[in-house]
Amino acid sequence: MDFHQKTREELLVELEGLLEQNTEMRMEKERMEKKETTAQLKAGQWESIFRKIPIAMLIWRPSQNGFVLEACNDLMDQGTKGFFGRNIGAEASQIYSQRPEIVSIMETCFRDKRDILSEFKTEYWGQVGERTLSTILTFVPPDLLLNLTQDITERKKAEESMMESEEKYRTILESIEEGYFEVDLEGRFTFVNNTLCKLLKRSREELIGLEFQAYETPESIEKLTPIFLKVFETGEPAQKIDYEVVLSDGTHHFHELSASLRKNRQGKPIGFRGLARDITQRKLAEEELRKAKIEAEAANKAKSQFLANMSHEIRTPMNAVIGFADVLSDTNLDEDQREYTSTIKRGGEMLLSLINDILDFSKIESGDMELEEIEFDPELVAYDICRLISPRIKFKAIEMLCHIGETVPSRINGDPTRFRQVLTNILGNAVKFTETGEIELSLEEEDETQDQVKLHVRVRDTGIGIPADKMDLVFKPFHQADESTTRKYGGTGLGLTISKQIVALWNGNVWGESEPGKGSTFHFTAWFKKGEEKAPKPYVLIPMENKRILVVDDNQTNLDLLSRILKMVHLRVKTLTEGQEVLSALKEALSHGDPFDLCISDIQMPGFSGYDLARMIRDPNSGFSNLPMIALSSLLERDAKKCEAVGFDGFLPKPIHRRMLFQLIERILGKDRAQRDEGEQSLEPILTRHLIREEKKLSVRILLAEDNPDNQALAKLILTKAGYQVDLADNGRQATQKYMGSPEDYDLILMDVQMPEMDGLEATRLIRKNGFKDIPIVALTAHALVDDREKCLNAGMNDYITKPLKREIVYDMVEKWLFEKPTVVKKEPSVSPQGTSAEKDIIIIKVERDLEDLIPGFLANRAKDIEDIKKALDQRNYETIRILGHSMKGAGGGYGFDYITETGRALENAANENKPEKVMQVVKDLSAFLDRVQVVFEG
Repeated sequence: MDFHQKTREELLVELEGLLEQNTEMRMEKERMEKKETTAQLKAGQWESIFRKIPIAMLIWRPSQNGFVLEACNDLMDQGTKGFFGRNIGAEASQIYSQRPEIVSIMETCFRDKRDILSEFKTEYWGQVGERTLSTILTFVPPDLLLNLTQDITERKKAEESMMESEEKYRTILESIEEGYFEVDLEGRFTFVNNTLCKLLKRSREELIGLEFQAYETPESIEKLTPIFLKVFETGEPAQKIDYEVVLSDGTHHFHELSASLRKNRQGKPIGFRGLARDITQRKLAEEELRKAKIEAEAANKAKSQFLANMSHEIRTPMNAVIGFADVLSDTNLDEDQREYTSTIKRGGEMLLSLINDILDFSKIESGDMELEEIEFDPELVAYDICRLISPRIKFKAIEMLCHIGETVPSRINGDPTRFRQVLTNILGNAVKFTETGEIELSLEEEDETQDQVKLHVRVRDTGIGIPADKMDLVFKPFHQADESTTRKYGGTGLGLTISKQIVALWNGNVWGESEPGKGSTFHFTAWFKKGEEKAPKPYVLIPMENKRILVVDDNQTNLDLLSRILKMVHLRVKTLTEGQEVLSALKEALSHGDPFDLCISDIQMPGFSGYDLARMIRDPNSGFSNLPMIALSSLLERDAKKCEAVGFDGFLPKPIHRRMLFQLIERILGKDRAQRDEGEQSLEPILTRHLIREEKKLSVRILLAEDNPDNQALAKLILTKAGYQVDLADNGRQATQKYMGSPEDYDLILMDVQMPEMDGLEATRLIRKNGFKDIPIVALTAHALVDDREKCLNAGMNDYITKPLKREIVYDMVEKWLFEKPTVVKKEPSVSPQGTSAEKDIIIIKVERDLEDLIPGFLANRAKDIEDIKKALDQRNYETIRILGHSMKGAGGGYGFDYITETGRALENAANENKPEKVMQVVKDLSAFLDRVQVVFEG
């Protein structure tokens, strides 16, 4: 069909087909052009890369005459000054005419179809002088060789330099005294120096490749592994690590190691390096030193224990001396006997003070000095010390002054016993070395923080003074300013030394200022925690009559003394000498429906101490964990903390002061123990004599009758400053109305004599007339004549204070009538010394008749001692014999049986020497004594 015969539609279809075909052809052309362009671009890029790569590249093609250069990059062209650029197609033999071995290597590579790396030197590599080249030949299928060549001249020089440096480095490592090593990350040696080989007694060949742990003990491996791991993880070196090694001969040595991490140039860890040294001799020396230190500490502890034991040994009889002297003073004595008794008591107390100094110094030397934290009033302590010191100056022309700063707090937390001790030491020295003039105690607040206060104490005297070059000497132990003063004035020379150490524990200081002939001023500063201003708490007293008390003490004399004191106030007492017997006694009492109300126990008992006893009772499974307990100690009051820790409710030091013992018992038995009964821990601190005194002060309420506003304000300030509560009355009528309207609210009345409406004398008569006989009434009067005093006493007043009012006198009077009122008890017996009759077969011991009930039991106990000693001797149990002797030694003197005391001492010595024959001789002598003794009761 020709063109004209085709229909319009057919023509359109055909035309569309031609257009589509044309479009496809055009698009294919464009794709081909684009592909060609891309190929050209890629070819140009690769050619550019090929020509600019920083390594000389040559491509060889084999021919009949060898290898012909087919291509090279710019670096090669530039390196040969254009030779290759103009001579593509040159033969290898022509190019390497001076190095035919290279052509041989090319033939080998082509033939074997393997890569060959080689180095060679040449002088024509486009540079001046000889260059070192590194070349690699690679067969490229099907028939090409690729030659890569690099100039390594500088690298070779650096390597040679490095090798030279490394050689020097290795030489240095070989010359050092420490053993040097390098290990890989697996712990295998890669390098060791000669010193390490000598340390480990192995050759270098033995060590290279050997694991680091191969010569360590298991304990050393366990110790070093985490250390090396930490070095690896942190990169921080480890220093001075000691460990044990086993040498090739099997001996054990100690090495000290320092190690650090090794890294490659890329900073990747590749191992460790370190230094080791032998410290075996040092370790042996340290071990010897450690043993010597242990021995020294043991010796020091033994010394301290010895001093503590000696303190206990001395305090035990002193307890009887002072205790019975105190008891004896309440009997019917004439003036001479009373003076003798007072002298005995004072001498005993002085001896105790000396013991305290020696024991304190021992504690300071051994670092065992500890301080209590008890709330107390520093002002009251200061005046109390002045009052105690005052009797020492009554025969001297000295005026005692005491000044308390207005900002001194009335409540601080600290150690009142040590505070008193420091004050007593310094003030006592002032009294000792002053004959005329003044002694002034001054207490000021120097600084404070939010919860602490710094006190500054000054003691000024007008005594003999101290030369400036001797001032430091007085703070050293066993020294005084002048040897002659030691002979003239006496003393141990420990007081200021102990004071300085105590003050140091309070973060304070002690120093002195003095001029010979003009007196001295000693200072000390100390930081204390601030106390809390407490609301008055009623001091609950309960009837003690018929309360049942269990007393535990290994010393029979102490038991007898305590038993007598407690029975004076009608307490029922059971005594035990063994702490192990307490639980059975408690159970027996409970089973009989008559349980104990309180347990009083000595602390220092052989075998089973008071601490052990407290832990046993406080055990929740004991059945008696709520039983109130009081601790007694022959040591110092440093035991209070330990006693509190094991569960004691109260603590008193020996010798026991009866009044303090009664107050403590009243306070403990009157405590609300609901918390304890419910199983809750009491928040109250352990009760000590200081806390009892402070609590009583807080509960004391004084009625002050004074019409003069100035005197009224002064007296109230003095009393409230000391912690007492004060109510005011402007005249006698108000005073009588206030007191008689509520007599239970007041403990003391301070009554001015001359007042309007009703004077003090009339008011006192009215109070006494209405039956109020027990309230102490102390007169305040401006008159000091004997007649005035008699008028006050005849009106019913108990005492009087002359105006103007002085703080220390007011405090003394309040203390006298509130805290020192004698307890009305049965008169105590005295013990007469032993004697012998003219008859040789009878030994007569004279004893006060009041002891008649105790003597049979005392002698029966000695007979039982003999049987116990014999049993112990059969078993060669010398410790039991020693304990029996110790108990006997303390028991004899209290009853006047000096022979028993000596027997106990001899028995102790024989037990310590393990001499059975001596023990038997003592037993025979004691048995003979008991057979011959006859007690005569007097009085």
